[in-house]
Amino acid sequence: MATRQRNGLVNNQHDITDTSNEALIDIAYSLVVEPHRLRMFTQIILDRLEVTHLNQVADGNADEKTEDINEIANHFSRAANLLDRQGRQFLFATGSRRYVDLDNRPCLLLQQNGTILHRNQAAIDGLCIADHKRLSSTSFRDGQYGIFRDNLTSIKKFENDQLIAIYDLILLDGSPVKMALSKTIDYTGKVIGRLYTLHIKWQPEMARQFQEGFNLTAVDLAITEAIVTGRGLRALAEDRNRSIGTVRNQLKTLLAKLELNSQSELICFLSGFMNIKRKEKANIIKPGLPVEPWRDVAILDLPDSRKMQYELAGPVNGRPVLYFHALIGGTVLTPSMRAELDARRIRLIMVWRPNFAGTSSESKWKGAAQRFAADVLCLLEYLKIEKCQILANITGSIYAYACAQKLPNRISGIINCGSCIPIVSHEQYKAMMPAFRVSVYMARYAPKLLPMFVKGALAKIDAGFDEEVILDQFEHSPHDMDMLLRTELKELIRASYARYTSAGYLMYSIDLPLVASKWGGLLEGVHCPVTLMHGSEDPAFGATTLRDFCQDRDNFTFEVFDRTGQLVFFQHSKEVFAALDAQNEYLQ
Repeated sequence: MATRQRNGLVNNQHDITDTSNEALIDIAYSLVVEPHRLRMFTQIILDRLEVTHLNQVADGNADEKTEDINEIANHFSRAANLLDRQGRQFLFATGSRRYVDLDNRPCLLLQQNGTILHRNQAAIDGLCIADHKRLSSTSFRDGQYGIFRDNLTSIKKFENDQLIAIYDLILLDGSPVKMALSKTIDYTGKVIGRLYTLHIKWQPEMARQFQEGFNLTAVDLAITEAIVTGRGLRALAEDRNRSIGTVRNQLKTLLAKLELNSQSELICFLSGFMNIKRKEKANIIKPGLPVEPWRDVAILDLPDSRKMQYELAGPVNGRPVLYFHALIGGTVLTPSMRAELDARRIRLIMVWRPNFAGTSSESKWKGAAQRFAADVLCLLEYLKIEKCQILANITGSIYAYACAQKLPNRISGIINCGSCIPIVSHEQYKAMMPAFRVSVYMARYAPKLLPMFVKGALAKIDAGFDEEVILDQFEHSPHDMDMLLRTELKELIRASYARYTSAGYLMYSIDLPLVASKWGGLLEGVHCPVTLMHGSEDPAFGATTLRDFCQDRDNFTFEVFDRTGQLVFFQHSKEVFAALDAQNEYLQ
């Protein structure tokens, strides 16, 4: 069936025509074990949103249209509970880009037609890639390329993560390498192949289980070890003082016992056995938190036994500036950003918002920004800061307005990057890209489904599909995607992810409803200078929308960056810090 594109999301497997409650229920439960189906769930919600007509939704007349969705809330609640009981599992999706990138040996993801979907740095450095699209046949020994293509074409008939075949390849430096093909699935559930460097570490305990499980003799096990480790039959024959012919006959007996035909099949068989045993014992370890000597991490005790985590960067005696982070990236700072802090003598106080990192949880989104402002006052008092600016990134801007409203004598000015504004019109909904539109729609009109939605997204990222989630979120914002896929920033965000999601999905359950709510009241009484630094191609709020928003606000100024999406802070950090300095000079 032909590929269809609608609302910007593409499903490469089949058209999605079933938007019924039953389809949503099925996906909700399947997300517990198949996080890649989140994309299909999002597409169904978008299809349902088309049916409701955006003008009715935006005008607040969507209650009747969403009532039937909320009827299935009990199923979503049960599915969310199943996810909670399963616990968070990390980096197990063998078809994810991150899984491939973590391998320090050549590894690739391929479509069934041989087109390369993703390759790690070791594969880029070590293998001959024809036209940067396909593996070159010259990389394979003894005409194995044809066998490889045949196996890839018929890959659907195999089990997931089953080792299908082993091939002898030659690296660019002339050294040989054995690579194995297995079936896996990508972030949409599509069947693809993973070609990876074969490396089986001979483990005595695993070897003992293999021997007992298949009633092998000591000679059988010695032959298996010699083949798997690459030592070879001739060396084994010499050690055992046997002729090579005798050892080869013993190998034939072993292969017959296991119903195998070749040494390659023996390696595949042992690899599959070891993989099953590893899965039986697996306790997938949560990624460790990065250690960054330039970052000072502190916890402030708040009233009612609550806590606020904050981090400090820049010169100790520098001018204090509060930083309120976005959902993406948290408190990530690149080396060039840190250089700007040093050059401008800015001491950045990066405050983790509720439910992020070590800051105490908020159970309700209503009033969360105002309560956060009260906690920020405690922090300013503790740090003995009389007055300072706020630098806010995307959703952090809502909390900046709350602080300026509640603490007018302590907040001197605000710089907002990729700023959020209240969603009040049909035109704003229509202008949003699909991924942002569906999040706002669910948070405002189907809140009972939101916990499972955000838990499913978190599970997908945990599984290893972090880069793929970015591709979904920013597929219509190429400048944002370019920034997020740059190696330096991508690795920094990946490393930071474990820190800011340590409390689980709760931060999404606060941020999304708050963004979708009618929070314009937070702007009342905000009289300090506010500068909005916005991308001309922001996927959530267009530049025209921002201009209209600023038109009747005398204390607001607006700066647009061409060829820029939502991630202004990362793409134009030098200009952002320069704006902080300019605003501070104006205030003097």
